[in-house]
Amino acid sequence: MAFDLLELRDEWNLDWSIHHVNHGSFGAVPRIGRIAQQEWQLRAQQNPVGYFMREAMAAVSDARMHIARFLHVQSDDIALVRNSTEAVSTVLRGFPFNSGDDIVVFDQEYGAVILAAERAASLTGARVVQVAVPLTFSDDEILGAFASAITEQTRMLIVDHVTSMTARVMPIQRLAQMCREQGIVCVVDASHTPGNFDAPLANLDVDFWFGNLHKWACAPIATGVLYVSPQWRQSLPTIITSWQDLEPFPISHDMLGTVDYSAWLATPAVLDFIAEHGWPRWRAATKERAAYGATVVMSALGMSEDAMNLEVPMALVPLGLAGGRSEAFALQTALAEQCRVEAAITTFADELFVRISGQIYNEEEDYHALATGLVTLIA
Repeated sequence: MAFDLLELRDEWNLDWSIHHVNHGSFGAVPRIGRIAQQEWQLRAQQNPVGYFMREAMAAVSDARMHIARFLHVQSDDIALVRNSTEAVSTVLRGFPFNSGDDIVVFDQEYGAVILAAERAASLTGARVVQVAVPLTFSDDEILGAFASAITEQTRMLIVDHVTSMTARVMPIQRLAQMCREQGIVCVVDASHTPGNFDAPLANLDVDFWFGNLHKWACAPIATGVLYVSPQWRQSLPTIITSWQDLEPFPISHDMLGTVDYSAWLATPAVLDFIAEHGWPRWRAATKERAAYGATVVMSALGMSEDAMNLEVPMALVPLGLAGGRSEAFALQTALAEQCRVEAAITTFADELFVRISGQIYNEEEDYHALATGLVTLIA
């Protein structure tokens, strides 16, 4: 089949001797983003004093404004961060937990976020409560599982918009509404959201929301965003104390000291590049690839090939193998080293899956190579 926008494949300088079907983990930056980043880095080196003392913060403010327009929010609604890991640490280390508070997470939540919650709980006397959400659960059943977990001690819910392990789109609008009705703080891990959803914060009443732009918005690595609702903006401390610490949100978060801000500053060039081709068209093209890849893999593994209408350009295919993180890593490494395929092998409930990504640079051959590699390694 002929994928839409495949003529843009050469905008990425990936090693084409490798089949890259795991865009969802770390993303990949098109040429225009790398050039823009290099230009900012050169600019900083040509006059470091002038750049850091008189130029950098104004440039960061402009980039934040551009990113805010992309997300359809106001510039002072968001702070720039380097990734979701930094964002969740900022939220959890700065939140005023009390001893006895419960932090509720689903068992499909990203592992590093659960670790961050556990650390925050250990420092404050709070507790992390994991709620089981089997893969077969409907949205109503997810709401019911959360409702059953709520007690007088429930202070916060942390929920993925799109789960990393299982590529499940969670019912965040309904969960946020339940939190608001119950007086529970709602935190949305939107790591896979920017680029995949138009105006993702529209009509979403949450306390904190954070996402990566280096994944599906193709920005340079170390570009993330943190939304904080108005009620928390003045009480949430920055994770790094620097010269703008006494300024209001989000200006206080703009300065990280003497660091490389080029990833943030290059992001508008990438957003404009994709916008030139149309975000709806781009999203449709990436989802088309992921669906095609899942169909190819399922056919090779002898599974039924139901038509797919994906909400995001990631598809989850069970491998029929038991295993945890070590087994997933071993299979992922074997695919890379023996088959020249970079793919995401994930694990949930002691079962292994392949999470298949679609990005504009993917072509049919990538998915057939993945299918052949899996058959070879797990037959």
